[in-house]
Amino acid sequence: EPLFSTHAGVRPAEAATVSTVAMHHTLSHLLVSVAAAATGADMHDMESHGRFAIVSGQVGQPPTMTKSPSSASQILSDEPTNKLCRASRAQVQDMHRLLLSLLWAASDICGVDVCGNKLAPALRGTHDELREAGRRWSHHITEGYWATFLPAAYILVTVAGGVPLVSTLGAWLLDFVSEELADSLLWPLRIVDALLYIFLPIIVAISHRFFTHRRLLSRFTTRTLVVLETTANYKLLRAYVSKL
Repeated sequence: EPLFSTHAGVRPAEAATVSTVAMHHTLSHLLVSVAAAATGADMHDMESHGRFAIVSGQVGQPPTMTKSPSSASQILSDEPTNKLCRASRAQVQDMHRLLLSLLWAASDICGVDVCGNKLAPALRGTHDELREAGRRWSHHITEGYWATFLPAAYILVTVAGGVPLVSTLGAWLLDFVSEELADSLLWPLRIVDALLYIFLPIIVAISHRFFTHRRLLSRFTTRTLVVLETTANYKLLRAYVSKL
């Protein structure tokens, strides 16, 4: 039986994202190879041609049209050439060019070359932008932890130690006033402590948004990250989700 190897390695404790992409890429190369054999399209390799020549489409371009009738027959036709494959030679070569460009696209995204060496700063623009976007998105995830554990630690310390912040500070200041005034102000201070216990998670969340330069009054809920391939689909999804 045929055995396909994606050369992605064995990852028993990792999500199958890498394996899925590698298998998709391997099967895409197999599909293009079959289509090239059916249409007679030339398959150009990365060793014979540079990145710019392949990505820009200079490789595999048909010869320039001349007035000679014989040269017209040498032009690469855009029409299907074989009943076995409905794609034309130009379409097969374009698909092959996209497959070859995956290596450089992945290199730009990861910020390293095929040997694992870091790219020059001028070539790390895409990688740096993605890292910055990831750092910003991470604040949406860590906000919930800050709003949960910081108030929990505050409550644990103040309740177990019997030192509510507002009441304790107020009691120290009320030592300098008359006893009647101190008694009248003690209950409002305790109410402020109670309100602080209730709304402390929201206060911490807003503070976290302020220090991370994010919108302060957005919804206090879980966050979901969705990556879409086109701007039109992004706008449609955003318009739909905003109505939920």
